[in-house]
Amino acid sequence: MVLAIDCSKTATHVYVANTDNIVISEQKMGAIWKKHIDEQEIVTEINRIIVETSRESGYGFDRIASIVIVMPAIDRIFDENLIERGLKVQWKRRKHIPDVIRIISAPILALEIFYPRQPAVFAFCDFGSFVAARNSKNQYIQAGGWGTAVPDPGSIDAIVSRVLRYIAEVYDERAVNSPFFKTITGKLSIDTPARFYKSLYNNTIKKNLLIDTIFKTAEGSDIAAISVLDSAADEFVDMIRHVAAQLPVSKRIPIMLHGSIFDEGKKYKTIIRRKLSAILPHLAVSSNKFSVSECALQYAIQIAGSRNK
Repeated sequence: MVLAIDCSKTATHVYVANTDNIVISEQKMGAIWKKHIDEQEIVTEINRIIVETSRESGYGFDRIASIVIVMPAIDRIFDENLIERGLKVQWKRRKHIPDVIRIISAPILALEIFYPRQPAVFAFCDFGSFVAARNSKNQYIQAGGWGTAVPDPGSIDAIVSRVLRYIAEVYDERAVNSPFFKTITGKLSIDTPARFYKSLYNNTIKKNLLIDTIFKTAEGSDIAAISVLDSAADEFVDMIRHVAAQLPVSKRIPIMLHGSIFDEGKKYKTIIRRKLSAILPHLAVSSNKFSVSECALQYAIQIAGSRNK
């Protein structure tokens, strides 16, 4: 059997399947991923999940052929090699150890599933943003993924920061008061300098409402809203350009745009695609749908099968 464990920031999804691609069980439990947790705590939690899941499936630990563990920020916070070694130490008294253990980030997983053994780019944009690519030497290049504190180029947090700066500049009479200003301040109840100031420092500004409003206002061709999205898109495309500069330019290379921002912000997606076409014409935009949990299970089955050949 194979195991796929998707450790997202909000929940942990665990799937068990056999190598004939038949799902035996699936579970959803609380998130084990935390920003300040260390490798040993992660090892302990993952080992507990693996042992309990193998027992509950009825197959037993000694029947595990491969395990794929998807973790956010695996390249930034955790060392996948330490986690793998830690798991094997936990299993040192067992007669059987799974043939393959892969601890991987979602962008690298997408490249492995959709574009195996070829140069390709995965560009993610949501509250954070992240670009990963595989070059012709089968090496990975990555940029972004630093989270909300920076914030990441072109992300929701970056757009929110730009909008708040624009509102502050209008109140300071340093920026033009456009219809977007009235719409956004009215919907967020920050229609006076005092309310804006209090909302900023009480952290009561709703990001989702702000983003939804700027997207809808940009669809109506408001100059200020489009200017904010255009500047954010410049940053995101520049991050893609930095990664793509390390890839071959002699042929078309697929790039997968992924994240809720591309589904909800049609205008923003159009701006990004237009800039990509102008600046990086050798990148071919793909619209593949990507489910982390499903792809993790598919990858676990795939690597178990390749091991048995």
